[in-house]
Amino acid sequence: MKAQKLKQHLEARTAEVFSVYLPASLIPRYATQLQAGRARCLEQPRGVYEVKTFFLGIMLAASNVATAADDISGYWQHPEDPVWIEVVLDTGFGLAVRNDNDDTSVGFAVLKDIASSNQAGLWVGQVFVPQLDTYKSVELTLPDAHTLKMKVNIGFLRRSLEWTRVAKVPIKSADDT
Repeated sequence: MKAQKLKQHLEARTAEVFSVYLPASLIPRYATQLQAGRARCLEQPRGVYEVKTFFLGIMLAASNVATAADDISGYWQHPEDPVWIEVVLDTGFGLAVRNDNDDTSVGFAVLKDIASSNQAGLWVGQVFVPQLDTYKSVELTLPDAHTLKMKVNIGFLRRSLEWTRVAKVPIKSADDT
């Protein structure tokens, strides 16, 4: 009984949709194909839906694991200078958490306006360029799980810098001063 009502609803909805989007001459052909596909779905035993749902759940879980590995949030160390930043994707900022060359810069927003782009594995934002004393557009990527690559275009020049992921920022000792 339930399947019959669903079939009637689908047939009515199909006619509605096709009458709006297709010329009248094409409606019978496409409606027949669509209804045949829906009928096959209605004829499948319930166990098939459960199996499909189970595998869909596994695929979604696997994609979430891959997404977590592509998260730029965390602590990053400059490749040359004794500088560490913390990137928090939720807030869109990358703040200096330690700078052995300039303690006053701790808390400064090295990165701002960080957001994921519509391209997988690419984030965009603004990075502070000390030589120009201003923020410039930056592209952020993860070549691997432990490397954050920043690409900045300034006119015809392009500069890339690869930061290294660290589990935590080391505590500054008396010997570091």
